[in-house]
Formats: sequence, structure tokens, C-alpha cells
Amino acid sequence: TRILRLSPSSGRSPMSFAFKSRLRISFPDVFSTLKAIGATNRFITWLVMAQSLIYAVIGFVIALLLLIGTKFGMAKAGLIIDLSFPFLTFLFLVTLIIAVASSTFSIQRLKKVEPSSVFR
Repeated sequence: TRILRLSPSSGRSPMSFAFKSRLRISFPDVFSTLKAIGATNRFITWLVMAQSLIYAVIGFVIALLLLIGTKFGMAKAGLIIDLSFPFLTFLFLVTLIIAVASSTFSIQRLKKVEPSSVFR
């Protein structure tokens, strides 16, 4: 890890930092910090699952709004799209299942993170 100083004497301005540098946040480091201060694997699992479900709901709402807009646009062209409640419920459940299934890979990796790795 290196420290980047943004000062006039360093020759880098905040704007050049924003456009020329890549900022990488290492999430295993965040979770190893949580483990170092006493977080259990169960808490980290809950945290990752909650974040995954929140993103799934937000993504579903955005996709639903786009789908409704497309439905009205297609209706003007003469094509009818039926968005029944059971169909939308099915899509929502599939979205949640995909989110939970994909987060299990991250959870398995994060359970192996050592709390001492944050101090290296």
C-alpha cells in the first residue's frame, strides 16, 4: 500500500489524480478489518446477503420501470405486452435467487479471510 499525497509540491493536483489514477478498494481488507475487531462469520454472511438483496431490489425496480416504459412504447406501435402480477412476481423471485446464489461465492471466500492480514 502506498500513500498518495495531493499537494502542490508533489506535482499532482486532485484533478490529475481523479483522471489519471485508478483507485482500488480491496473489499477483503475491509472484511478482515471487521474480523479483526470481532465480527463473526455469521455477521459477515448477513452483511453480504443484505447488500446483495438490496442491490437486487434496486436493480429490479429500475428494470421494471424500463420494462413499463418499453410496454407503453410498444403499445403505440401496436404491440401488446402483458405484464401480469404472477409474471412480475416470478421475475422478482428469480432476481432474488440469482442475487443470493451469486453472493454465496463471495461469502465462501470471505470466510477464509484472516483478520491478521489487515496488519501486513
